[in-house]
Amino acid sequence: MVTPTVNSYNRIIPGFEAPVYIAWARGNRSAVIRVPVDKKNNSKSKRIEFRAPDPSANPYLAFPAIVAAGLDGIKKKSDPGGPVNENIYKMSDSKRKSLGIKSLPRSLAESLEVLKSDLDYLDVCFDNELIETYNTLKQQEIIQIGNDKSKAMQFMLYYDA
Repeated sequence: MVTPTVNSYNRIIPGFEAPVYIAWARGNRSAVIRVPVDKKNNSKSKRIEFRAPDPSANPYLAFPAIVAAGLDGIKKKSDPGGPVNENIYKMSDSKRKSLGIKSLPRSLAESLEVLKSDLDYLDVCFDNELIETYNTLKQQEIIQIGNDKSKAMQFMLYYDA
């Protein structure tokens, strides 16, 4: 719900600004969750940045889904592991694997599969009918765009008036 279009995944490329790997860090921009380093070391000024959302995300869907995922992690006592201080983009595959760092979905289709595999946490904020409708619309979008290498269909779908 935070990367809702086929086009959203064009920015998720290793080595660029958008995060690609599931990890957290303090000052490291290659992680999907970042706790910025505060020069004054003031605990009251701490914040968390979730760096995955695409600007095309609907905030009425994205924000509740993000909060629900966070609450689900707290409820399940999920261990996020330690912070990753190295640039994840420059790590070898074996090093990422040893640290338990996985990749974010690379396409809308892959993202929808991941959503289907674990969507119970969304029950607190969304009706099942909404999730089913969202999934159906996104599957139709994937089919409609297909393998259009020219990006013409994406332009017509996302930008054309």
